This record gives sequence, C-alpha cells and structure tokens, in this order.
Amino acid sequence: MESVLLVVLGVIIVALFLGGGFYLLKTLLKSFEDSLSRSRMELRQNLQLTTDDLQKKLESIRTEVDQKLSLSVKQNFDSMTTVSKRLEELQNVTGQVVSLSQGVKDLSRILETPKLRGAMGEFQLAEMLREVLPEDSFEEQFLIDKKSKEQVDAVIKLKEGYLCIDSKFPLSNAKKIFDASTSDEELKLAQKAFAEDVKQMAASISEKYIIPDKTLDFAFMFIPTESVYYELMKNSDLHQYCLKKHVIPVSPNSFYAYLQAIAIGFRGLKIQNEAKKIEQALLKLKSDFQKFGVDFEKVGKHLKDAQNQYNNVEDRVAKFGTTIDKLGLEPQTPEAQPPSLN
Repeated sequence: MESVLLVVLGVIIVALFLGGGFYLLKTLLKSFEDSLSRSRMELRQNLQLTTDDLQKKLESIRTEVDQKLSLSVKQNFDSMTTVSKRLEELQNVTGQVVSLSQGVKDLSRILETPKLRGAMGEFQLAEMLREVLPEDSFEEQFLIDKKSKEQVDAVIKLKEGYLCIDSKFPLSNAKKIFDASTSDEELKLAQKAFAEDVKQMAASISEKYIIPDKTLDFAFMFIPTESVYYELMKNSDLHQYCLKKHVIPVSPNSFYAYLQAIAIGFRGLKIQNEAKKIEQALLKLKSDFQKFGVDFEKVGKHLKDAQNQYNNVEDRVAKFGTTIDKLGLEPQTPEAQPPSLN
C-alpha cells in the first residue's frame, strides 16, 4: 500500500512538472482517494471475515476438546465406581463355620465303620473350605499326579503350589482312651496303638501328597474332632514325628484359624488386583489430561497468533490513516471548476 502511494505521489509530481494543471491534480487526488476508500473497506471486510472464521474454528476446537474430556472423565469415574463397589463387597464378606459336636461319647454308636468316619471328616473339611475361602481357590478330591492316581481330599490353590489337606480320623484306639472303664494297662496299650495309627497316617500323607514342584513342602492332616486332636497334641513325640514328616495336624478350631489367615491373603491379592485396575484408570486419566493440556496449549497459541496478527493489521491501518491525514485532502464541492487548459 505504501509503494502504491509513493507511485501515485510520483505521478502527481511529474504531472505538475509537466504542466498538467490544477484540474489534473484534483482529478488524480480524487481517484486516489476513492481507491484508498475502497481499499480500506476491502481491508475491513477481509479482516472481519478472518476474525469470524477464526472464531468459528476456535469454537469448534473448544467444543471437541470439551466433549472428549467429558467422555474420558465419565468413563474413568464409572470405572473407579465399579472398583469401589467390588472393594466394599470384599469387606462385607464374612465366614461362618458349621458348629459340630466336639464330644466323642456318641461317636462309638454313630461312627461304627471307617468309611462313615472318613465321609464325615471329608464333609466337615469341605464345609469349612466353602464357608471361609473363595470358591475358585480350592478343589475337592484333587488328583495331583496322574501317574499315582492318588486323590487328596482337598487342595488350596496358592501361587507357590498346592496346599494339600487330607482328613484322617484315628478313632478306633482313641475310643479306648476316652472310655472311663479302660484300665491303666489297657490305657497304655491304647495310647501306643493310637500313636502308631497317627504315624501311619502322617507317613501316608507325606508320601502321597507332598510332591516337589507341584505342592508345598508340607501338608495338613485334618482331624474332625477336638478331643482326638488334643490326644495327639498331648504326645509331644508323636507331634514331633508328624512335623518331621512335614505333616501338620489340625483340628476344626485350629484349621479355621489357618483358613482365616489364608483368606486374608486371598482378599489382599484381590484388593491388590483391584488397586492395579484403579492405578491403570488413574494413569489413563492422567494421559487424557496431558492430551487435553496439549490441545489447550495449541488453542492458546492460535489465539496468541490471531491477536498478534490483529495488532499488526491495526498498526498498519493507523499508520496508513496518518499518512493520508498528512496529505491534507479535503472533499471537493460541485461549484469548484478546474481552470481551462486552452
């Protein structure tokens, strides 16, 4: 625009020097003023179009960013709500153990056969496992090694391997110990026979159900009644023998305590898994927020560029107006006639 002005001024000066006269000068100035007015109007229209287009683009970008951020935040909070509900369910889980009679006075009449005694022990063991542990954490009548075809009454599935539990009920000789009519001589023989029964059971469990790389290096021998278990624990040598065989005798009460400890471990593992899900959700939220920050920074840059462009155009228009004002141009009236050139 400044170069055009210089050219026009140059033409005016040449015209003056060539003697074109005042009329030619006024005509040229009028033409230049009209051209300048049209240019200024076109400049304003172009600037308005550019501003409107920029505002539309900024509004579109802002709407898209808001929609994506809202959707991402909603999905992440829905995921966190689901995880929170699951954690509450875990905290509300409580175990109740079926209370069975601990007396042995009637066992001699109820449990006459070894098969029935074994079934009772297996049933009680299974009920305790169902009451305390998650359903997918144990299995009944489990075949550890297909080659041996020996099924253990139950296993608890741990990360380190299977924890085997076998129910044993050495009641035959235990009844004589509990019988008040048994003489001292018979009592000693019954206690010795009871110890042999327990040793054979412990050795069998150790041999069949402790398998390297498949099971833990110890197993539980579940004794269904507290009185029989107490008789075993009174004999320290017999207890030590079981431990040497890596077999731990447990009664319903002591086994319940072990199960509670194991159940806490399972709950902790589930909480840990849920915590990982929460962490992943938070990391995704963080990533989405970082993307939003990048988009927001781009929007800010576009706004800054638009503002700088507007300021530059405004400065140029102001300078152009000042230049025009310096020319001292006045509107022409109809009465003013150019002098005749003849």
